[in-house]
Amino acid sequence: MISWPRFENQGGFILPLSVLLVVVLSISGAGFMQHDYLERRMAINEVDNHGAFYLANAGIERARETFKVPDATFTWTQVLQGSNPNYPIDQAPEYGPAGLCGSNVAKNCVIAPFQNAAGDPVVAPDFPFAESFDDGQYEVRAFNDDEASGANFDTNGVLIFRARGTVRGEEKLLEVKAQAVSGLGLINCQSGVATECPEIKGGGIDVDEIATYLDGRAPALQEDLPYLLVPLTDPTNYYRNPANFGLTDCSASVADPASLDPEEGCFYYLESDVTITGDVGDEDGDGVADGAVVVTTGDLEIPGNAVLNNTILAAVGDIQLQGNILLTAPPAPNPFTYPAIISGGVVKGDNSVAITGNVFSSSDIDMNPVQVNGLLIAEEVLLQGNSTAISDEGNLDYYRFMPGFHYENGSKTTVVMPGSWQEIE
Repeated sequence: MISWPRFENQGGFILPLSVLLVVVLSISGAGFMQHDYLERRMAINEVDNHGAFYLANAGIERARETFKVPDATFTWTQVLQGSNPNYPIDQAPEYGPAGLCGSNVAKNCVIAPFQNAAGDPVVAPDFPFAESFDDGQYEVRAFNDDEASGANFDTNGVLIFRARGTVRGEEKLLEVKAQAVSGLGLINCQSGVATECPEIKGGGIDVDEIATYLDGRAPALQEDLPYLLVPLTDPTNYYRNPANFGLTDCSASVADPASLDPEEGCFYYLESDVTITGDVGDEDGDGVADGAVVVTTGDLEIPGNAVLNNTILAAVGDIQLQGNILLTAPPAPNPFTYPAIISGGVVKGDNSVAITGNVFSSSDIDMNPVQVNGLLIAEEVLLQGNSTAISDEGNLDYYRFMPGFHYENGSKTTVVMPGSWQEIE
């Protein structure tokens, strides 16, 4: 039997050290794994948060394109009061500062037309790029803005849209105020009739330099242009009723219908050709020109100088403008805009003519040279001379709906009012 010698200090430290290192590495590994998990979770939450924002924004944009203000009234009152079946009222509205329906419980909450009557959210795969948001959804509501006229009575054509996007528990709630306007361009011609819009002759006009301050308002050929709901020859036409303008019917006072010096605050309906020889100004000295409306079943001509404040000229036939003429359409209450000219024939402008307001012709518009602040709407638009200037000056009022006209749904849209966009949560 062999006896091995014994040495002192043979207790050892490698095994305990190894165990300690294993423990430390295990804890570090677990910490790194936890950190990695948290980083991944934060990244996923951030992506979902952005996704919820994009879905909410998609809901806002879709609402802007699908809410179509009704014809004739051009207000949201029918929609807000639940009279239009295309826009159901939310029967279980979510009120509150961060609610989808706002805080005012007196206001009806309208479900977007692309959702069902129960107001169920739009979920994948029923929206574009659904594969990118397979766990996402959005929902939209609309309600009246803060008006003194009443919670569900609209006078300005403005709605508040709220849209909520949700992706795996992450939510974004966006809000905008949107005003109903036409989708017309600054110059509008009938496709199939005109070959270009506008047609330029005899001048150095550059259509690209025409002052289209608003996006998407460039001159364009269009399939559907507005038209009069009722022709001017019909007594029920909107522009045949002086009460619509708060004016006195002065038609009977015209001794010679071929020559007219319109008085302030008067409405005229004449069944003959008309020549306008005078101004419409502030005749009563109250600081406001109450304006006038002239409607004729014949042609209308202004051969000399004239200043026509707050005036509408409407003719079944042609309208000829000559001399130094200043024509300004009357200011209209929201949500309307009154046109300066309505013509069933050719509208021709020469010399120093300046028009503030929309010009509508069911035939042609021929300007040489003329300055117009407003829209030109006709089958064909011809601009002659190098001093013709057409502008909207960035003013959305020109694009509001003209009463008495029909607009196809494709010509209706809404625009976000400046400063109204906000992120609720």
